[in-house]
Amino acid sequence: MALPLSSDDHEAWTLKVKNTFVEIEHPRPSAGQRCNSAPPKSPGCRQNADFSVEKQRPHLESDASTDAETASTICSESGSATPGHMLSPQQSPVAPELNPELSMTVLQPRRLNSNALLFQPKATKPKPVVDDLENSHFKNRFVEVLESVRTEIQNSPYVEHLDMTDCDGTWCYVVRPRHLGTKFACQTEELIDWLQEVFLKAAAYSNCIYLMGFAGGGYRAFTREAQGFSAMYGAMENSRNACWHVFKKGFCKHGPDCCKEHPSCQVPVRVLVESTSLNGCPKFVGAFKQEVADLSMAVIVALQSCGFAEKVEAFKDKGCQGWTIEVTPKEEAQPHKDFLRGHAQNVLLSATAGLSLVWAIGHAEQPFLSKKDGFVTMLGAVTGETVPCSDLFDKGCCTRRECRYAHPDCLMPLSFIIKEKTSSTVSPAMMQYLENWNLSTTPCWN
Repeated sequence: MALPLSSDDHEAWTLKVKNTFVEIEHPRPSAGQRCNSAPPKSPGCRQNADFSVEKQRPHLESDASTDAETASTICSESGSATPGHMLSPQQSPVAPELNPELSMTVLQPRRLNSNALLFQPKATKPKPVVDDLENSHFKNRFVEVLESVRTEIQNSPYVEHLDMTDCDGTWCYVVRPRHLGTKFACQTEELIDWLQEVFLKAAAYSNCIYLMGFAGGGYRAFTREAQGFSAMYGAMENSRNACWHVFKKGFCKHGPDCCKEHPSCQVPVRVLVESTSLNGCPKFVGAFKQEVADLSMAVIVALQSCGFAEKVEAFKDKGCQGWTIEVTPKEEAQPHKDFLRGHAQNVLLSATAGLSLVWAIGHAEQPFLSKKDGFVTMLGAVTGETVPCSDLFDKGCCTRRECRYAHPDCLMPLSFIIKEKTSSTVSPAMMQYLENWNLSTTPCWN
């Protein structure tokens, strides 16, 4: 049971009787409709018909009720109760009076200063990456991993010879497989897959050297090349502060702005399987072989006429079915060897530009892989009905997982070797014999 009672302050009191308990609830003012100009969290226009015009609550006079005093001005001084939505903007509790000077300042647009300094973003300093193994304190750790790879490959029955060299910070592995007629002969693709597992396993035993992009089976770690692949080893300073995204996937979307640590030292590696691949009709394969032979002869003629070579020979290797050019310099001086190596590379690139089928793979960037006494390059060709992969032919690598363009149908390696000049040596016994006969200085040969 609830009975409304009236009091002197014109407030409605409600009497409730519940199980012999009497509860008196304080009346709550009804929430009127919020004005369109009132913010969502403003007290709104609170209005009641029984409210007195001159009534002010005692707690509104305190210092902590400044906002409530603004809301209490909803009644006019004439004594009549005016609804909140009929008040003028000057009388509205949610739209208090503003300083005219302040309102003019806010409404007037600010003119731009033509003499102001241009905005310059904060320059981020990229983290240094040491690619030179000699200047890194991880040198011994890298050498352990690289030597582990070499030992594993050399001990394999599928490999006949391995040539491992350091070419300007890039470690090159040139692998020659067993002959096709031997017991341990295998396909080139199978050998490449096994070599990738060797590089992955070598880094797995190290505590701080990782193969970049090793997660997900390692397909991000290796970049496909003609008869081989390339990869990158990286050193980790601290596993807690390291950016595992760049170590696992090989890249980081934050770049130099990343708050984590990227590899402090990186060492690239390149792997080439020195073998020949001939796919296509017999006419196309025959034309490819003929152009490779003509290219080898052109290099021989250029080296013989340069004046620095004493002897130049070219022969077809029975094992890898490719061509090998051997040059004997007139002098053992290193500048002579460097000139012969550079001259041979220039002749190869200029001669392939005039051929119709054969191209040097990666001729625009890195067409040559370093060997102990020279270099090797892969020559490739595609049939005329297909569109060649420009990334593989120009740059030497293809980053697409499933490339829709044609890769070389025929591949053949061409090696360039600088032989040491042979010198006639005499055994100590023969020297003693010649001295006994006083013939050591002017030997007489029949």
